[in-house]
Amino acid sequence: MATSRPISYELLMDALRRPGVPRPEVDRSLAASMRVEVEDALRPWLERLGKLERPGKLERLGNGDEGSRPRDPLPTRGSHPDRPIRLTKARITQVLACAFHARVSDESEQSLTPAMVRGVLVDRIFRLGVTAGVDGDPVQRATEALVAENETGALVYLDGLHPVARSRLEDSVRAVAEGLLSVWRPLDWRHFPRTQVAWSLPFGAGRVVFGGKVDLFLGRPHGERASTCLVDLKTGNASPDHVEDMRFYALLETLRSGSPPFQVASYYGDSGELDAEQVDEGLLRAALDRAIEAMVTLCRLEIEEVPEPVPNPECRWCRLQPSSVTRRQLTGRDPAERRLQQVVAMREEAP
Repeated sequence: MATSRPISYELLMDALRRPGVPRPEVDRSLAASMRVEVEDALRPWLERLGKLERPGKLERLGNGDEGSRPRDPLPTRGSHPDRPIRLTKARITQVLACAFHARVSDESEQSLTPAMVRGVLVDRIFRLGVTAGVDGDPVQRATEALVAENETGALVYLDGLHPVARSRLEDSVRAVAEGLLSVWRPLDWRHFPRTQVAWSLPFGAGRVVFGGKVDLFLGRPHGERASTCLVDLKTGNASPDHVEDMRFYALLETLRSGSPPFQVASYYGDSGELDAEQVDEGLLRAALDRAIEAMVTLCRLEIEEVPEPVPNPECRWCRLQPSSVTRRQLTGRDPAERRLQQVVAMREEAP
């Protein structure tokens, strides 16, 4: 993993395209063997899961052209026998961190937060910036894009904010947009740029679907050499999960086209940092193992009872924390007891 902070469009493209660096050769048997591994891991579960009665339209979604909105007929949850189990980057992270949360969240709706709406606005600014450019107020342009896409959730959230809160959120977005648009600009067509490129890859006759959508896809698959680069825009701080997300995207593209990308990268709008990682077989194998582990766990959750929550440091932030389970049981520590211990320790240390 290489981290840099490109300060110009030219340096950014050099970091993403890496001119002069030889591209690795493509092993066409790799994608086929990985597909077999997924099918083999899924096969023992298919009979217990039952046949898919009404499979969604299983195809690669979207054409990657700006302005097109990929239609996704597949639900993100697989809690019904007529719906496929959908494996996404978020679902993998969720189920591997806490199966209880993954199972219970099947029945919960995710509420928008200021950070999420901020990310939505920055995402629209990024998409406009790398295609047609952004003239005028970037927040206004992003809001207009949401209206054109009929993204009512974010629009309703914004309209419901107090004017002061909305002004703060919009000022935060403008601050990110200023740095973002100083580096990113409409991309050269010779890089074959495409935004919002999505994958939907069925396994087990459509009973499980691997899916995802990347913000920016550069290059096009080449017969003999890896020649594409995948880029995702991130807001907020860097996280180890982001590295795993991009490795999963590399896996998806390999399974789809048979040709892996030569590099994947996360660009952080707040800091201007670019985290890039070259793709090799070891990376793809690790991503495959992680995806299969998550897939098998999700299959098990479909046919078994809701698992018991396991104590986890993240439990303290979980909105699904069950009332029947105390914070002490989940985190191994009671906040009130910890404060008392701190007071006692301070008194003992006092002269």
